[in-house]
Amino acid sequence: MKSLSFLLFAAIIQTSPSAKGLWDGTISLPGQELAFSATFTQVGNTWSGTFDIPAQGAKDVPVGALTVADNSVSFTVPGAGGPAIKMTIAADGKNMSGTLTQGGANFPIRLTWKSDVKPPPELEITDAGKLEGIWEGALSVGGADIRLIVRFANARSGAIDGFFASPDQGPGEILLSAIGFKNSELQFKVANIGASFRGTMNTDGTLINGTLSQGIAQPIVLKKQPKDRL
Repeated sequence: MKSLSFLLFAAIIQTSPSAKGLWDGTISLPGQELAFSATFTQVGNTWSGTFDIPAQGAKDVPVGALTVADNSVSFTVPGAGGPAIKMTIAADGKNMSGTLTQGGANFPIRLTWKSDVKPPPELEITDAGKLEGIWEGALSVGGADIRLIVRFANARSGAIDGFFASPDQGPGEILLSAIGFKNSELQFKVANIGASFRGTMNTDGTLINGTLSQGIAQPIVLKKQPKDRL
């Protein structure tokens, strides 16, 4: 009877392998193995993730539509026609495999667990007044310039809110999901479209030179607009 009770107890405490950590591996494409890594963190019941594709200049790009359930992990790579990735974690918790689906084609993907990672620290904002206003820039996409607008405004809570717009791709603004500004270094994320930005403000507070990542990383300069644009 004791033996049966022990077996039942052991079954109860068994847990599914965790997705948390840094995973490194490859995507098997026709004629090549594309290096790919992903990082998954969990705070409470909320999961977040980023990925790197060094060959495409993508680094710390937020994943889209991330779902983690038991030993299954699925997410999308942001951007038009972005791939969908579905993977299963092996029982040993050290390997993950599945498929990347794009345009009706499936490609094998295999990742190996490398290390634990700490959840990213909350972004800190100082000198918010330097950010307040409208900033404009442009990305070169397929030979055409796509305008981007970032607007920062003081919130009632005393913090600052940020909004992202691309008027050449459609009307309306998207609320920034995270903002950090300290020592002239600006970071923000646009979770709805899987985009992130890092840049540095110049000494007179008129330009921010940085990189916007959304599947690939592209340089962009944001220029502060006159106050009458507020």
